[in-house]
Amino acid sequence: MLLGAIIFARILAWCWRERMVRSYWFILLAVSLAPPVLYYQAAVYSDGMFCTATAGLVFESWLICRERKASPVALAYLAVLLPFAVFFRSNGIVMLALCIPLFMCLRSRARLAVAAIFLGWAMIATISARVHKPEGHGSLFPLALFETVNFIQPHAMGLKNYLNAITPETLAALTSKRHISQIIAFRDADYWDPLVHFADGPDLSRMGKAERKVIVRQFFCCNLWNNVPAFLASRVNVFMVAALAQGGFGPFLETPALLARTRSVSQAQPWQLGGVATGLQAAYDWSFSHRWLLWTPFAGIAMMLALMRRGWQRRDRVLILLMAPLAAQLGGIFFFSIAGEYRYLMLFFTGMAALLPIYVATRTPSPAPSTS
Repeated sequence: MLLGAIIFARILAWCWRERMVRSYWFILLAVSLAPPVLYYQAAVYSDGMFCTATAGLVFESWLICRERKASPVALAYLAVLLPFAVFFRSNGIVMLALCIPLFMCLRSRARLAVAAIFLGWAMIATISARVHKPEGHGSLFPLALFETVNFIQPHAMGLKNYLNAITPETLAALTSKRHISQIIAFRDADYWDPLVHFADGPDLSRMGKAERKVIVRQFFCCNLWNNVPAFLASRVNVFMVAALAQGGFGPFLETPALLARTRSVSQAQPWQLGGVATGLQAAYDWSFSHRWLLWTPFAGIAMMLALMRRGWQRRDRVLILLMAPLAAQLGGIFFFSIAGEYRYLMLFFTGMAALLPIYVATRTPSPAPSTS
């Protein structure tokens, strides 16, 4: 939470200095002190720090490009933010593309410093991944599995045999260890968790490598194209469940359990705030009941698209490239999400802290940056 406070303080201080008073108060009250931001940071979710650090990284990159120079403080700030924004989530790797507009706007010595920061962290991450291989499931297999099970859901109209919606090879791989009826019974339109995590479920995460390859290969070569309407409907459903914050949320008391998983010497020590805590909880509960509106990521998405449009109209390559990683994040979330989790899209709620001052500051065209 301390790093998050520093990131927001940096943006707020700049807004105040530039006399963006309305933007200052909006970012302070509606973003930095918003319940979802405080919740995900207090609960030690990596998503909370990822979203805040990404907002800070985008803002700092834009500021460097705007001023066409990078002070030692700005470079140190980039070095601190980069690992949180790039490596705290698998899709954060696209944020490395921010080095392109930075290279375009900086001169040789500053370019070398930025390159050293980006390449240094990339090397550390690569070495760490080789030494401590993560037990991840990737992004293609979960998507292929989730949507394949979606394709074989029975339809009451009975216009076609639902098992014919996928290839025989896919059906054989899918039912190699579990009966098709159990798989269908544990299908959830919003989450893939029942298919892989429920104790009494089919636990399809234990499929062998050969079966996984069949599921993925057959999905992209055949099953997807034979079920385009079902696929698009599922993508829109999962995206909207996340965007309207209709998925699951863990309790605040989950923090000790998350700390234990870090294997660090840490303790959760709640402050005894008495009546203040009761008031804060009531405020959170009220905000939570209106979360579909108060926590919406659509404002950030609209701001990002508006900035990309502004960059296109002005032929401002730097502005377009600064927004491009966020657009890639949005596309990845839409096409690859296998759970309707708000935390996946919270990036665009928190991102308003960076996008709003950029939008206000770029209302007047600025000279094209030198690329020498």
